[in-house]
Amino acid sequence: VVLKPLPFLSNGNDVNGGTLLWEGTDRLASSSISLTAMRIRGLDTLERFDPLDVLGSHTLRSRLAWSSLSFELDLVVSVRASTLPDSVIRNPGDVPPIAERVTVRFALRDVEADAALLLAVDENRYGDVHLASLLRTASALPCLLTGVHELRLSSLSASVGSVSPPTLDGFVSPGLDRLGGAFAETFAKIYTGTMLKAAPGFFRGDVREMAEGWIRTSWTEGRAGRGECLSSDGGAGGGVVDLRDLLLPPSEAVASGASG
Repeated sequence: VVLKPLPFLSNGNDVNGGTLLWEGTDRLASSSISLTAMRIRGLDTLERFDPLDVLGSHTLRSRLAWSSLSFELDLVVSVRASTLPDSVIRNPGDVPPIAERVTVRFALRDVEADAALLLAVDENRYGDVHLASLLRTASALPCLLTGVHELRLSSLSASVGSVSPPTLDGFVSPGLDRLGGAFAETFAKIYTGTMLKAAPGFFRGDVREMAEGWIRTSWTEGRAGRGECLSSDGGAGGGVVDLRDLLLPPSEAVASGASG
């Protein structure tokens, strides 16, 4: 699975074509790290799949477990001379900035995730929705969301059995390559145990809030107006749904004589 762009991480601070993860300035340099893409492998190692267990009157619970998940993060590391008044560099404008594109790889073993979704649905709102609006690709999901009264990610937890040491590839500068490799090795030795212990709390707090914000934004923006879902006008064909448009990819539908 390739995630690009990353709307659930974005807070409006985009640099170098990616999502800003960190930035800092000292007397020597101004540095930033941005994430441009994320790849996840190993989703087929699923060992447990409990998709929609009823936890309460309005709550659904999903539990998943994987034996192994590997991640690749494409990062842009930017370094430029500091412009602070007490900078050690006399003429920072004469020093060209450095931008390195690197890939960080690491793997997680024995991953378990548990999420609970609060979903309140007003069934009366679906009584007047025309079937044709649900059969049109463009309006199907928005019209399904019109009956959702409330949507919240009420809980999210995750645990990881072990983490493989991260590797960094892509540095052009030999100095940054050595520095990045040494940093990754040292970071793994010092902080891996702490990160494994902190992971459940991190997912219950920061990750859950970030994911819920993205879900609610997508839900709010994705809901269609009531008029669109109540309309029985299916466009060309006098409201008759062309099964070629419904079941075939647009290019194949057009080739077979449908509207696509």
